[in-house]
Amino acid sequence: STMSKDGGMSRAQMESFANLHATTHGTHDGEDETTWQYLRGVAGKPLYWVTFVIVACTIGTALLFVNVAGSFTFVLTGSKNGLSNMVIAFSLGNVFGRLGAGWASDVVELSCGAPRSVFLSFGGALFSVSMVALAGSERTSSSSRMFSAIGVGLAEGTVMSTWTAIVRRSFGAERFGLNLAVYNFAMAIGSGILNGLAAAATETEDEQKEINNLRLVFWVAAVCNALAAVIGIVATRILREENARMGYQM
Repeated sequence: STMSKDGGMSRAQMESFANLHATTHGTHDGEDETTWQYLRGVAGKPLYWVTFVIVACTIGTALLFVNVAGSFTFVLTGSKNGLSNMVIAFSLGNVFGRLGAGWASDVVELSCGAPRSVFLSFGGALFSVSMVALAGSERTSSSSRMFSAIGVGLAEGTVMSTWTAIVRRSFGAERFGLNLAVYNFAMAIGSGILNGLAAAATETEDEQKEINNLRLVFWVAAVCNALAAVIGIVATRILREENARMGYQM
């Protein structure tokens, strides 16, 4: 295979690269791996767990937003006005995030020669900014809450379209169902921790204390996602090294 004219990988190269990764998952004697053997193999790959942590932080935050943003808005403003607009903004952001990041990550990888993991960093950063906006929202203004809804939707769509493509390509399509289960577990861990903190934050009869507690939880989520954005840089470095080792330049 040859590089595309502008220095990126051609689609044929990407397919052969994915197939090469997939063939590394057999046993030394040529027999098919058991599930346990496969999991032991990928457990030694840093990219697998780097992606796991990013998914836990980012999608866990998206589930926190879905579960708590509405009740936070109600206790903050004393009204349900605007909640439907937040739902619409989040949903549209999610759709456009998936479509936009799916297309853009292909362009970046095929034409610009950069691993699509850069979108994990982008998604983590957008999650972080969006949760800061939610934490700082005021009773009399809905603009920061709307920004947060759009931002979280876009960020979730971005991360979801990115991690699935990375995992399928780096660890093969043959075990994608198993990998999907593992990363769904990552989402459950992230959601369980953040929503658990939010549940504890609301165990008070003092509304102002509840508001302050939830703001703190949102700040915790923002910090986690800032960390996820940095870890995304690690994922990009790992993918660059893997690509170079497999004979592709990025």
